[in-house]
Amino acid sequence: MQALRHLYVLAVEPRLLLPRDIDSRTLCYANVTYVFLNTSVCKEKTVKITAPCLLPELHLLKEVSIFMITLLFCLVIIVRVVNL
Repeated sequence: MQALRHLYVLAVEPRLLLPRDIDSRTLCYANVTYVFLNTSVCKEKTVKITAPCLLPELHLLKEVSIFMITLLFCLVIIVRVVNL
C-alpha cells in the first residue's frame, strides 16, 4: 500500500498555489484570476479566487494572473499556460 501512495504523489501535477511575502517569507493572501481554454467542456470562462488555493487541471487553463497589493508596492504576475 505504501508503494501505491508514492506512485500517486509522483502522478499528481503541481497545482497548489501558495503565495509568499518576499520580505518575511510567510504565506500571504493574493487575488488570482484564471481563464479556461475554449473547449467543448467549458467555454473561455474567467474565475477570480483568493490564494492559497488549488488550481484546476493545468491543461484546461489558458492564463493565470496573480494580483497582490502590499503597503509598499503592487505586484501583478501574468502567466500564459502553453500546452505542448
